[in-house]
Amino acid sequence: PKEDWHSPLRESALRRILAENLELLEPGLVPFNSDQGPEEFPAGVAGRIDLFCKDSAGNPVVIELKRDTPSDNVIGQLARYMGYVTEHHMKRGKIVRGMVVSHDVDEHLELALKAIPNVELKLYDVSIRLRSAQGKRRTAG
Repeated sequence: PKEDWHSPLRESALRRILAENLELLEPGLVPFNSDQGPEEFPAGVAGRIDLFCKDSAGNPVVIELKRDTPSDNVIGQLARYMGYVTEHHMKRGKIVRGMVVSHDVDEHLELALKAIPNVELKLYDVSIRLRSAQGKRRTAG
């Protein structure tokens, strides 16, 4: 049998998993607005930020999720969101950071990322673990 199975998640599933487990992205990461949560943060004409957080130093972190291998177009999208955050949510002495989370990467994106400061790429994998249901049966009723 094949030992490794790699398949991208639907973006909405990835967003939900990461929103509920921000520490997977970075220790100390919390929603930018704790009342609103991190998911699909409205950014005016820029659109909706997939996940909007702040790091342990209080810097805003814009996170763009991509289901498959993203093109370098994601850099323009991320820059637009980061620009919006710079205009509307920056505090003195803070730096807006960007993060692209994807299942894969291509050479174009790798080159584009080298030119943009304060932006990093994180790649995700999906794994499934099966366990025995012996003794775990539910009874109808």
